[in-house]
Amino acid sequence: MAKTILSKSKMELTVVICAHNPKRHNFLRILEALRHQTLDMQEWALLVIDNASPEPLQDCWDFSWHPHARVVRENQPGVAAARRRAIIETTTDLVVFVDDDNVLAENYLFEAAKIKHEWKLLGIWGSGRILPEFEVEPRDDFKEFFPILTLREVNSARWTNTYPSAGLLPEITPWGAGQCVRTEVARAYYRAEGLSTIQMSSPALIAQLRGRTAEDVEICLFACSEGWGIGIFPQLKVTHLITRDRLTQEYLLKIREFTGASNLVLEYKWHGIVPRDPYSLRGMMHFVWHALVTRGFRRQMHFGNVRARLRARSIINASRINASRGKE
Repeated sequence: MAKTILSKSKMELTVVICAHNPKRHNFLRILEALRHQTLDMQEWALLVIDNASPEPLQDCWDFSWHPHARVVRENQPGVAAARRRAIIETTTDLVVFVDDDNVLAENYLFEAAKIKHEWKLLGIWGSGRILPEFEVEPRDDFKEFFPILTLREVNSARWTNTYPSAGLLPEITPWGAGQCVRTEVARAYYRAEGLSTIQMSSPALIAQLRGRTAEDVEICLFACSEGWGIGIFPQLKVTHLITRDRLTQEYLLKIREFTGASNLVLEYKWHGIVPRDPYSLRGMMHFVWHALVTRGFRRQMHFGNVRARLRARSIINASRINASRGKE
């Protein structure tokens, strides 16, 4: 297929892959999809952040097929450290983050660059079609909870420049799978270390928000607070490779609890909203109703929500205590 050129004078974007010991078959698929992008390779750079892999990726993989490819080693583990290093290293005004289990559609980079030019008020955007490719067939009772695996499919663009509550998070967040971030937004976010206008003095709180999903959400909150918009677009399609270990009851419950707690803590951090106490009269009535009416995995997921609220309240209470001690 003929390659498409948007600009003859500058590089449009940098694709960043943050990888730690990636699965060989999946990584081959990801790189092959990048090799066949319709956007000409002269218009985009490839930056691989080797996030403390046991065997250096530079020694295991051939990236010479791309004229602007670099591998940078980041020994501090974790997605936040890897992305921060990527933002330091990049020289373009747009970064497209690709996880080591995301396969981009062949026109993804071209469409991402078009949005950069046509939607100048957006600071962050991403895929409106994150579709699964399962290693094994999932259980039927899991399927209603697939949004927690960041899967989605929309038919038209959705965008906002406000980010009022946790309820909006799954609907509009440009997830890390193909997330496009203007470099100036990302650099401002990392300079601020994610701190909001609500004073939070607990290092433990910040540490517990450093998961991948929390990072995706908070940078969007930050962008909106700085006057930028965020959006998702159906023309940006990603295939999410989901391995068998992510299709277990234990894994889905763990993700539900962690993402639920982190979203509630972020809601407090940015908007001052304390999650409802599950042990209040209303909370207990809600708990009993679900215990009586729901069954099987749906009931377990509700209990996961309750644990998420308890975890979030514990983190918030600890941060309040630390903050009050700091004022003494």
